Amino acid sequence: MKYYKNKGKVYAYESDGSQDYIIPDDAVQMTDEEVESHLDNGPAPTAMDLLRAERNRLLGSTDWWGSPDLEMTQEQKNYRKALRDLPSTATPELGSDGLSITNVTWPEKPE
Repeated sequence: MKYYKNKGKVYAYESDGSQDYIIPDDAVQMTDEEVESHLDNGPAPTAMDLLRAERNRLLGSTDWWGSPDLEMTQEQKNYRKALRDLPSTATPELGSDGLSITNVTWPEKPE
């Protein structure tokens, strides 16, 4: 692929020249450094980043327990507290795929 900038946007075209006829005259071809920077998604997530993301998802799935017309049980409160405490009590490790975590004991969700 070859990349061009035009009016604040980035466009990608086939590097074989088959799309050259649609590249606007005022488009500027990007340098290799600009392309790399544009395509870089940032650093890979850490085990703690993944733990926090999953913890936040689990907390979000139980937010409704705190609705004004409901009363949380002590078990529900304990579960949510255990989730909130995980970043300070767990020592997560990245799984072999680099996208999962191990070495975390997740609290059991009450009924």
